Amino acid sequence: MKGYIIPVIAALSLSACSSLPFSGKDKQPPIKVGGMDVPSWFLSVPEDTQDSIYAVGTGHSDDMQFSIDKAMHEAKVGLADKIAARTSAEVKTFVTDSGKGGQSLSTRKSTKLAKSGYQNVDVSDYVVEHRMVIMDGSFYRTFIQMSIDPSDRSVVNTNTFNNKDDEVATKALENF
Repeated sequence: MKGYIIPVIAALSLSACSSLPFSGKDKQPPIKVGGMDVPSWFLSVPEDTQDSIYAVGTGHSDDMQFSIDKAMHEAKVGLADKIAARTSAEVKTFVTDSGKGGQSLSTRKSTKLAKSGYQNVDVSDYVVEHRMVIMDGSFYRTFIQMSIDPSDRSVVNTNTFNNKDDEVATKALENF
């Protein structure tokens, strides 16, 4: 009889922990989004500073490790985007007015073209600020929040816009 007491107590203790996914430094209550509990730190990312930038990621898989890997990758992409993204945008607007009598008809047409890209950005030495893995049906859902010190990051070849991209963009605007 005594041999069963310790395993039963251990099992009860572990099952109590598994029903509390929001513990430790994540004491804030979750926020319901589409019927799912989402950690508040995932939706309220801290403001970036000169010393730290933040990004979040989520992953979903029937394999827990793959779910974690996906979430980490997504957060790293967010960090890289904040460090080195090159973005260009152009807005073209055309307005005409028939001017007939007091009943003029105006026509307005606008087009916006934006492109963004980066590659080979150093996002090593990141810090996982928060991580949570929950069951989502028979799948694992991982939430991650990372931070990184953006100073002295090497950025190699951030111009991912090639001539063909520029030709397509120019043609789209010319056909306007």
